[in-house]
Amino acid sequence: VLFERYADGWTSDRPHALASGTKSFAGVLAMCAVEDGLIGSLDDRVSDVLTEWKGDPRKERITVRQLLTLSSGLKADDRSLGAAGAGIRDLGGVSVLAGLRRVPEDRFGAAIGVEAVFEPGEKFEYGPTHFYAFGAYLQRVLEKSGRPEKTYWEYLSARVLEPVGIGVEKDRFAPDGKGQPNLPGGGHLTAREWAKFGQFV
Repeated sequence: VLFERYADGWTSDRPHALASGTKSFAGVLAMCAVEDGLIGSLDDRVSDVLTEWKGDPRKERITVRQLLTLSSGLKADDRSLGAAGAGIRDLGGVSVLAGLRRVPEDRFGAAIGVEAVFEPGEKFEYGPTHFYAFGAYLQRVLEKSGRPEKTYWEYLSARVLEPVGIGVEKDRFAPDGKGQPNLPGGGHLTAREWAKFGQFV
């Protein structure tokens, strides 16, 4: 460390909400899954795994790449996913963010049921749905794989966080009622931890 300074009560060991910076973990983890042979290609159809999407003329054509580039056509911010910011909070002690909002029971499951309102690849639309659908997809892939990690969180920890020296509890990623992390905006890291991830990328 060549220079380090914290202001307004922040310190080297106080986690800060990453907000949408959290989204960057999904793309990195997707490439780990390709490298590990869990996903053949980013152009694989998600409906081959999320079979609930079979028979829907739009959803059955969505690819992994379209989820990650927010162009899947799914309604980007559906109410079934809960209020924006649910589970995000100031872990330094004072709740100045959104920790008091009710956390949904199952964001991954809710995302599977969200309607596709555009053709896949037709339009970029910013919102959390794409990421929770990716979480549901990857978790189901893991459940059927021979890997010891069977949940999204276990795979994220084993494949990305721990190798770069970020050994954190699931609570730092604002989990829902089923313990599934808030993929689009729930990460909480210290500045030093965030820098480690940046160096890894």
